[in-house]
Amino acid sequence: MKKPKLYPLDLFRLRQDEAAAFVSRFETDYIALNLDSSSEPDFNLILQKMLDQLPTYILAVNQMQAQAESKAIAALDKARDIKIGTFRKALAVFENSDVAPEKAAHSLLKLVSNNYRNVAKENFETESLNLTKFIADLRNPTHLPALQLLVLGNHVNNMETANESFKTTFSTRSNTVNTTVVYDAKKLNKDILDAYKKLSNYILTMVSIKDVPFYNALFDMNNNIRQYYATIIARRGDDGSDIPAGV
Repeated sequence: MKKPKLYPLDLFRLRQDEAAAFVSRFETDYIALNLDSSSEPDFNLILQKMLDQLPTYILAVNQMQAQAESKAIAALDKARDIKIGTFRKALAVFENSDVAPEKAAHSLLKLVSNNYRNVAKENFETESLNLTKFIADLRNPTHLPALQLLVLGNHVNNMETANESFKTTFSTRSNTVNTTVVYDAKKLNKDILDAYKKLSNYILTMVSIKDVPFYNALFDMNNNIRQYYATIIARRGDDGSDIPAGV
């Protein structure tokens, strides 16, 4: 009989959301097998020790994702504020223009800008709404000729792009993460993957010494999952975007 081997998988190259999905996949695939484990108390104990950690680990992963989202939102808000400032600086260039039409255009657009002077200081949602209105006002038929004369259309486009990027990210943010508890995701990651390794090695040992359907099915299931996630890791590029979840 050929000696069974685990499909090669570097567990600690799994990202934390992937590690959570990996353990969840083990649970769902095991349930789908509908095996009778009543005569395997050691297996049940090791499995349960791993699964008991899963709910807390998922909360930790969700919290990390929410924190990353918050950082991304703050960065996008700063980016659109910079675009607003850039537009106003570009407009200010024409304040002392010696060309009468430019000076008149500046005065007209300055009035519009002043109506939204505090837009960058407003809360996220209010700024999104008022910046959209600001852009629409600048582009309306009354103000568009002045905008075109001073060649400021590109700055308005940049404000719009930055605002839409912010709104897209903000609208898809997580809203269900418990922020009253701070999880040590790094330790939880190590603990649950260590628990999986213990379970996986136990299955390997048992299938090596017992030729029984229960462990044969478990071994095949486990290797299928390992192969799936090994393929995910292998498909990643080496551009630095692969941030390991391990210690």
